[in-house]
Amino acid sequence: MLRFKEFLIEEEEEDGEVDKPIWTTSLSTMLFDLKSGDIRTLKIPIHSAILKRVIPTKVRTTVFHVTEYTGMEKVIKMQGGKKSISAFTHNERTKGVGGTAGLFAGVAGDGGYVVELKADVLLASPADLFSTPDKSGRRWIFWESLITQMGGDKKLRGMEKDLEKMLKGIIKEYNEEDDVKKLVKTNVAAAWMKFGQDPNLSGFWKREIIKKYMDGMEAVMKKYSAKLKDVFYGHLFGTVLDPKRSAQISPNATWDELIVNNFEVIKVHIPEDLSDEDWEGAVRPDGTVVTAIDGLPDNKIQLWTDNSKLEAYIKKVSATEFSKRK
Repeated sequence: MLRFKEFLIEEEEEDGEVDKPIWTTSLSTMLFDLKSGDIRTLKIPIHSAILKRVIPTKVRTTVFHVTEYTGMEKVIKMQGGKKSISAFTHNERTKGVGGTAGLFAGVAGDGGYVVELKADVLLASPADLFSTPDKSGRRWIFWESLITQMGGDKKLRGMEKDLEKMLKGIIKEYNEEDDVKKLVKTNVAAAWMKFGQDPNLSGFWKREIIKKYMDGMEAVMKKYSAKLKDVFYGHLFGTVLDPKRSAQISPNATWDELIVNNFEVIKVHIPEDLSDEDWEGAVRPDGTVVTAIDGLPDNKIQLWTDNSKLEAYIKKVSATEFSKRK
């Protein structure tokens, strides 16, 4: 599970030149790694190029992203690009955890800068998605996330069988092992894992299989395009400010998760934990800083001496944006 302090430079750029997070695994390993042989841990691609073809809908809104100082600088440079990052629109109070206390826990020590963005939304969930970047930076989510955290269980009924059918087709085309042929008849997920572990599969054939996987996944997603649109964006139109509804999906959620790209930095918020640092220049009465961060005007920097006020600000912005979408 990625925490917000790890949301540095993530995701895709169609030309393939991306930053490579050190905590990721290769795609050839990740796609075949189904935890406990469970189809619910199948990986679903959240790539702007694919989604543009599958769900040709653009939702643009204000979101927030937490990162360290160097991550903030990189996010500023990423403005207007195809690379995507994870963001949030609100953080709920859960039992024993108060708002920003949960948001900044474990973050401020490494630098908890809150970047406010206007961004295109690729996907929105009322809870942490456990999204995972591969080595190239492309982000993936579990199939289970769509049917649980995002509430798509009933809407996407039938899609799981189509995903299994897609895997069976790939195995039938490329597999030569008898034990895999036998296993696929009773447990597709386990057969897919065993198939991917075949030491005789060369790099060339794995690349061919991955391409087949991507094409097959896109075909299945297109079949459920209208329903996926509801699941991908439903949170923005119904649960973002409705804790009761969100709790039905994920009762322990302290924040939502959105995957966004093509963003513009509105402002960088500096929380109370970092507000006493030696900033160059002066602090204006309204909290804006007279200083310079490369690529960011000084009137886009806001110091906070009380995190609860920052929390209130985030909720107010999210409420305003939500009312615009109603």
